[in-house]
Amino acid sequence: ALGAGTFSRTMDPVVITGEYLTSITGAETGKIRVYAVNGGNWEPIPFQIDEKYARRKKNAPHYVFPPERDRDPTFDSDDELVFISSDLGGKASGDPGLGQNKLAEIAVKDPAGGRNAYAYVMVFDSPPPISPKDYILWNGSDRRVEAPGYNVGYPEKEALFFNYLSVPKGRGGSGENFVDTFKMRATGRIIGQLFVADIHNADYRNRPYGVIDGPVRVIRKVRVNFNGMAMSVNEDWVDLVYYPEWFEMQVPVKMGLRGPSTNSAADVHLTVDLNDDAAGMTFRSSRNPDGVVVNGQLSEAEKALDYGPSRWCALSGPEGDVVVRMDQSPRSGARQDLYYLDDLSKTDPPENNPGQVGNAGFQVLSINRIPGHHRIFTLRFMFPGQAGAAGNSFSMFDNPV
Repeated sequence: ALGAGTFSRTMDPVVITGEYLTSITGAETGKIRVYAVNGGNWEPIPFQIDEKYARRKKNAPHYVFPPERDRDPTFDSDDELVFISSDLGGKASGDPGLGQNKLAEIAVKDPAGGRNAYAYVMVFDSPPPISPKDYILWNGSDRRVEAPGYNVGYPEKEALFFNYLSVPKGRGGSGENFVDTFKMRATGRIIGQLFVADIHNADYRNRPYGVIDGPVRVIRKVRVNFNGMAMSVNEDWVDLVYYPEWFEMQVPVKMGLRGPSTNSAADVHLTVDLNDDAAGMTFRSSRNPDGVVVNGQLSEAEKALDYGPSRWCALSGPEGDVVVRMDQSPRSGARQDLYYLDDLSKTDPPENNPGQVGNAGFQVLSINRIPGHHRIFTLRFMFPGQAGAAGNSFSMFDNPV
């Protein structure tokens, strides 16, 4: 990899579709390798090719999950080549002499103003061994993603709402689970009809569909279904994507209760409730940088938090550091406020540990009054570790490589 300080971005994935690698498209995926030049040596780096296809010509392409197969088994225009920016190297000065019959140079620009870094995609008739590095793993028996920066796991009958999250000891954490469960709650009110709907995790049918487990990222496809008067998620498919230092989940919301009427409202809460082991951690958010202590007892400082519009929130302590950010589909325009409650006396089922211990995240109020029917909220969980690289984490999405 490049020397320290020469390329500022190390957590960023580099994702390139085949349409930008026309000299490589048409090649058998098993004959493709990716190299970087370090210290004058050509070294294989971890990569994966995730195939995609569109079921119909007008549809956006979807990932191909085993045992499915792409209709075009070669590396085609919508397939994705993926590697991690920390594995990039310098610019080559000559032919690698590795027996390749095709070669494409990829130059990755450092948005922070540093020099470019490079990777080289090659096609072989008799391909050499791939890199032995495998950054991330899907542990199917435990239903967990195991990565260098975090472990995240799911209960037996839930594919979307995780109930396990830990930061390894080598990354400044304790290696122990500090969450109760991820929660999605929607409430709908039609005042004139005295109707109130309260929808939570147990009301959503979410079943695993497939897993792509590569050396660079894991992708899980989940089928989600719910229909209600206030909100619906009707046969939607959700891709959860995991990288070595962070992961993201998209939550689709389709409104059944719509319109600007003052007699109706629909709210959505997306939060992570912690368990007793999180007591003593510090909670912060974009409007509350000084932080408060999580302990299951609502303090005056916690009551005085600024609960206004919030883009991110964070937890830090001996258990590890995690930053959570929520983004919306481009034309949503919904106001997302901070949600936070640290009170063991306030139950909030479904839950494994009764009460709310630093239950934190985001709430979108009166979402039905915002134009549009289908909205997507993207939650990203980042684990900056001892380096404290939260700002660098945000740069991945605001100013990507």
